[in-house]
Amino acid sequence: MMGDAGRLGSLLLLAAVGAAAFAAGRWSAPAAPWGSSASAGGGGGGPAGAQGGLQRLTARQLVGGRAGGAGAGAEHVAMAAAGGEAPPILEPTQFAPAFPDAPPPPPGAPPPSPGQLLGQEVAFLRRRVHDLRLLYGAAHCAAHGIGPSGGFCLTSREPGTASGSLLDAPLCAALGALTAGRSVADLGAGRGQYGACLRPHVRLYAPYDGSEGIEAATNRSVTFLDLSVPTWLGRGFDWVMSLEVGEHLPAASEDVFIANLLRHVAAPALRGAAPRAAAGGQAAAGAAAGAGASGGADGGGAGGGGGGLVLSWAVPGQGGHHHVNERPNEHVVERVTALSRGALRLNASASAALRLASSLPWFRNTVMVFDRI
Repeated sequence: MMGDAGRLGSLLLLAAVGAAAFAAGRWSAPAAPWGSSASAGGGGGGPAGAQGGLQRLTARQLVGGRAGGAGAGAEHVAMAAAGGEAPPILEPTQFAPAFPDAPPPPPGAPPPSPGQLLGQEVAFLRRRVHDLRLLYGAAHCAAHGIGPSGGFCLTSREPGTASGSLLDAPLCAALGALTAGRSVADLGAGRGQYGACLRPHVRLYAPYDGSEGIEAATNRSVTFLDLSVPTWLGRGFDWVMSLEVGEHLPAASEDVFIANLLRHVAAPALRGAAPRAAAGGQAAAGAAAGAGASGGADGGGAGGGGGGLVLSWAVPGQGGHHHVNERPNEHVVERVTALSRGALRLNASASAALRLASSLPWFRNTVMVFDRI
């Protein structure tokens, strides 16, 4: 069974690559090919002839302009092919997308711009890869009982702690006060249970989770997101929260996971957060060890009004379902400080307040608040 699932996963990933290649070369129909008279004689039996005179241009020709016409383009492509250079896919102005799930344009509508065409194709390919990733996760769950990146395996009828539905109500109330009036991304949201008490207080609550089957289990109220790979949602948030997630991801994905959180804290200084930054936050981490202590790195006051990061990470010896990367507070503080390049600072007072408010014992050892500075 495990071997079958592994082979299925490989086939699904190969299918994703094949889908992208197929989309680039075949889900595009000729749109008023230019230079058809010249290409009729120069296209021959190659790709240009097969697509009704559609030319494939190299990057050098695109930069140099089209003054040479389609005949010159065909000659350049032939020379590139003879020299072993593979011509790239067409620029968006040379094809009209024919995506299977795209509605036809309304009559009389102006043609889409090159940027719109490219955006449509990228969105289409991302949807297809997303669907294939969900299938791969389901196969991995069937074989191993856990997702390929450490996410829980959910069904719409599965309650309980292991399914990511546990809620610390007093902690949630304290989080609502901390983030009131702001936008919040919950990365590793489980079934989105913290949204019930946060939504009345915040401007926006956006839940994402890496559990396999999360979209079906929540009727798509929570969006699947694999935080073990570099991710950008297209916008930042005032606050990012991630409760008891990092310990479920392999150690090799630790910096990628933290960088994903930092990337979505809405501050320009954090947008370039990289999976590997120069380590230099050890001194700050040591000074801030034990977030409940007075002193240390403190943003001042009981909460960072400008936004930031709320993060909890299981400590060594805590135990739990598929905990593969438990870390001490000091290590987490050091990595956040280093990867944010000092743009986030531990707020010891706010961290202590959330720990005191929590009703679940592990949160009293793990919750930390980092202010954006």
